Amino acid sequence: MKIDFLSRCVLLSIFSLLSFIYPQETGEDTLTYKLQPVITTATRFDIDALGLPVAVATIGKSQIQQARQQLALDEALNGVPGVFILNPSNFAQDLRVSIRGFGARASFGIRGVRIISNGIPESTPDGQAQVDNIDLGIVEHIEVLRGPTSALYGNASGGVILLETARSPRQPYWQANLSGGAFGLRRFSLRTGGERKGLNYLINLSRTEYEGYRDHSRMKNLQLNSILRFGNAAGETTVLFDISDSPQADDPGGVTIEQATETPESARDRNLLFDAGESLQQARIGVRHKRQFGTDQEAQISTFLVRRTFDNRLPFENGGAVDLKRTFYGVHLRYSWQHTLLGRPFELIAGGELENQLDARERFNNLEGVRGAMTFQQDEKYLATALFLQQHWQLHPKLGLFAGLRYSGNRLRAEDTFTADGDQSGKRFLRSVDPVGGIVFSVDERFNFYANTATSFETPTLVELSNNPSGGGGFNPDLQPQEAFGFEFGIKGILGRRFRYELAAFEIHIRDELTPFELEQFSGRTFYRNIGESIRVGYESAISAIIIPGLTWNGSYTFSRFRFNGYRGGGDDFSTERIPGIPPHLAQTELRYYHRSGLYSHFQFRFTGEFDQVDLSPMPVPSSKVADWRVGARTTFGGWGIEPYLGINNLFDESYFANIRINAFGGRYYEAAAGRHAYAGVVLRKE
Repeated sequence: MKIDFLSRCVLLSIFSLLSFIYPQETGEDTLTYKLQPVITTATRFDIDALGLPVAVATIGKSQIQQARQQLALDEALNGVPGVFILNPSNFAQDLRVSIRGFGARASFGIRGVRIISNGIPESTPDGQAQVDNIDLGIVEHIEVLRGPTSALYGNASGGVILLETARSPRQPYWQANLSGGAFGLRRFSLRTGGERKGLNYLINLSRTEYEGYRDHSRMKNLQLNSILRFGNAAGETTVLFDISDSPQADDPGGVTIEQATETPESARDRNLLFDAGESLQQARIGVRHKRQFGTDQEAQISTFLVRRTFDNRLPFENGGAVDLKRTFYGVHLRYSWQHTLLGRPFELIAGGELENQLDARERFNNLEGVRGAMTFQQDEKYLATALFLQQHWQLHPKLGLFAGLRYSGNRLRAEDTFTADGDQSGKRFLRSVDPVGGIVFSVDERFNFYANTATSFETPTLVELSNNPSGGGGFNPDLQPQEAFGFEFGIKGILGRRFRYELAAFEIHIRDELTPFELEQFSGRTFYRNIGESIRVGYESAISAIIIPGLTWNGSYTFSRFRFNGYRGGGDDFSTERIPGIPPHLAQTELRYYHRSGLYSHFQFRFTGEFDQVDLSPMPVPSSKVADWRVGARTTFGGWGIEPYLGINNLFDESYFANIRINAFGGRYYEAAAGRHAYAGVVLRKE
């Protein structure tokens, strides 16, 4: 008798649990008996998440690191409601993260979402982020703030993702993680940390090689991450230094549905012919200093410098080889003051930011993988300045008020230094004032009602502007910023100390929405256009429950009704049509079990509803059901901590697509995902 999918999930979960219930115990209690308050910093206020008028999720260390491959952020973020991730396995195009639909248009890198690591921005001033220099093995927790947040961080409509690395313990230690798996995965990391004479340090070196499931999808990466902290109760200085070297990341390209179905592992022929892919090197240094003034005031200054070189080969000849040298740096200032207003607690935060981005962009002919004659040379500059003000006033023990205001001024300039086709230099100045306001009414920890409203302002990136459909230099003169206005209502709370819930409903109106498209003569390069207005209505829910001590269940569901409004293009009326790249239905569930012995098991299931891959789509991308399972054990032997682990991705061998290229030319939307595959590894730790 054939067992259906749901039955297999239930049987596997029961088997995993029964296999771990036996009497052996260690002295370490790893079980959780009740849910604890979650203090978040995503809004810059250190407040329990239940007391915030926004949708925010916190992901802990075990969800990020335990028995994970640690290849990309999707491993940790897949269960967050409102977050949809594509392209986890094409390292030439980078992970595509969208929050409430913002970021779905990105052809590469993370767009529409601000990424901040240890207080230092990973996102460039023009709003694009690459996270290939982040090693998930040292990330302690992640916070995801969903919704328009320009009044908080600027140039992002979808939200903010903050990554933090924990302090090392006082006792020095060494740790190694060795893993390998299907499709030629080989990964090794070595870490040391501790504290000596007031200096807290962490140094991590990792190397990853991956052949990839599809043809022409190989990747190599070497990373060095270091964090130094020193100071005292009155003030602390944090110094970060990272180096990332990725000499190879091949791009297999998008293919038609026929090719993806018949030979899902195959690459596009033109990507093979032109050796499509990229290589990059990046170095980053950042310094953050905090200083306390008494018990009610704090000042913080952060400064950073990033240097990135990027070599990209696209699957066409004319200008298909790109050389980019990027430098961006900045200074952030912030001051917070805690006092009382009308006898009630009041906190005020004021700050300013200055960021500068310099891109030296060159294009050459791609002669079947060999660089030919230069066709384009341009220096691009993006200077961003901002002032912001935020306040939190606990007007009543049950009522909190939040408000913020941000001014953003952005000066963009293109200097055309390839004048064989004329001087096409240009400049733009884009500015915006964005308010945000929110209210929280807390009956008790069981029920908290909140509401917020905000505007956002999102400029085109330098890449989006320089990809001019005319084929010339300068900036695309027709491309304008995207503006959004949204409001949100929600409830959240903890019931019986073992059940946490969150429900959110939102509506966002967008003007001059940016959307990607391709042209036949530059098939493989993504261009952008403003397509008028759109409306996004959505509902998000998340539940976390402790079933028994050691056994936790998490679940989330997202409904998205994102549609164009008054958009016409190419003679077609796209009004009321779905925005491509976002599924209307997205659900995730996970069981996590921990035993006192150190054994653990995680089972995760994701459902992705069908969605469109092109404006006015005639054939939506089919839905998918994907399950992952991982298991491991922590023990000690001879003074060493040992943690072997095993993981199986796509446990039931579902056929689905890892990436969809929105509005790609010639119907080449599809990049197939790998079938069932396994990996294994071991963590060794010595103190």
